[in-house]
Amino acid sequence: MSIQTKIRTRKSSPADRLEDLNVKTVFVLGPATQDCLKQTIVDACQLGLTVVALEDAIGRIEREGDTLREILSAGAHQATTADMEIH
Repeated sequence: MSIQTKIRTRKSSPADRLEDLNVKTVFVLGPATQDCLKQTIVDACQLGLTVVALEDAIGRIEREGDTLREILSAGAHQATTADMEIH
């Protein structure tokens, strides 16, 4: 098998990588536009992952607007960094 064939047949999407690593939960944080953040969360929920949006650790999000409703209706959970327990 050539290197090109190996590259083409190798799993390489972010979803495939998460599956390979047996990731079940993702925590969303960091600076982001609302559309980027929303789509990331919705996509992760659609993959069957548990998604936690850390509202005090992400870029501005409309807490009362459509964006928040959409991510919660997609199945995401809300939390703050204070809710996280480090082991």
